[in-house]
Amino acid sequence: MITDDTQFPLLGHKACQQRLKQAFDDGRPHHGLILSGVQGIGKRRLACQIAAWVQSRPETPSLFGELTVPEIWETDPSHEEARLVFNNAHPDVKIISSEDDEATKSGQIKVDTIRTLGRFLGQTPARGGWRIAIIDTIDAVNRNGANAMLKMLEEPPDNAMIILLTNRLSAVLPTIKSRCSIARLSPLDHEDTLSVLGQIWPEGDRGQLDILASLCEGAPGQAHALQLSGAVELFEQSCLAIASSEFQPDEIRKLADSWGAGGKVALQRRNSALYLFEKLLHASAISATGMASQKHPLFEVDSARLAISALTSRHSADRLARLHADCIDKISASQRLYLDLAPIMFHFFQEMHSQQH
Repeated sequence: MITDDTQFPLLGHKACQQRLKQAFDDGRPHHGLILSGVQGIGKRRLACQIAAWVQSRPETPSLFGELTVPEIWETDPSHEEARLVFNNAHPDVKIISSEDDEATKSGQIKVDTIRTLGRFLGQTPARGGWRIAIIDTIDAVNRNGANAMLKMLEEPPDNAMIILLTNRLSAVLPTIKSRCSIARLSPLDHEDTLSVLGQIWPEGDRGQLDILASLCEGAPGQAHALQLSGAVELFEQSCLAIASSEFQPDEIRKLADSWGAGGKVALQRRNSALYLFEKLLHASAISATGMASQKHPLFEVDSARLAISALTSRHSADRLARLHADCIDKISASQRLYLDLAPIMFHFFQEMHSQQH
């Protein structure tokens, strides 16, 4: 699970904000907007910023005949409308996510929830502005829900906006994409990522923040989830174990058990394991081909660099590519089927230590 990033400072994504403001300035506001990009780069935070700007922007000239509209990133968070949005208390802004949908435990947003959203958008705005719905994410909306969403986008009510977030734009129905303005968002650069992390953890150790910034690759929300799940320290221990010349079953079993730990962090640990080991094996496979993979962010993490070196010395690029695919399949299956992750991780540690080419 990626932690709700509405609490993070908003950095980057200015091109999207400029384009949206220009559309409003030209009298052609978007009624459907898709924010696309990898998890943790601030899509939900940006959606809330947009909603706060729309609800707080002046609609009538001042006493001096001027209508000064700030840039979206300049929205005053103390403005009453913006404050209500950021506190998730604005009556005309509704955020829907699979985690908030009490009607299901499947991780999907179902059609009944989308139909409720349609009724919400069709009502007269309570505060005289816009009705805005944020769907986090469209990836979690089931097929019937997607069809209901399409009908809303085909005939949007006046002064209504639907902001759809997606981690996989290619999976969104073409008919939905054709009725929306699409903003393809890029990960933050290293310095902006460090800046966000520094504001989340103002007392954080710079070295640890550097490691987090490298691991998350421009997605501060992902870094936050990794830290909360305890995955960063566990990943470093795992990398050192992989780099070791000896396979030590007792130590590996303890690491595997830690990755499979239950409780409140279980889902976050699974997601973190998939995220981190997918990147480790991908970087190793590329490195084994002899391509210039030294630019990969994982090479900035000492323990990961040692693990990659060990893996490329033991396995061919083809073998590492197969391990990469197997890692994604097995850990993803453990998520879907609620399987114990510990034996799966122990198996992967064995495979990564074996001398196969």
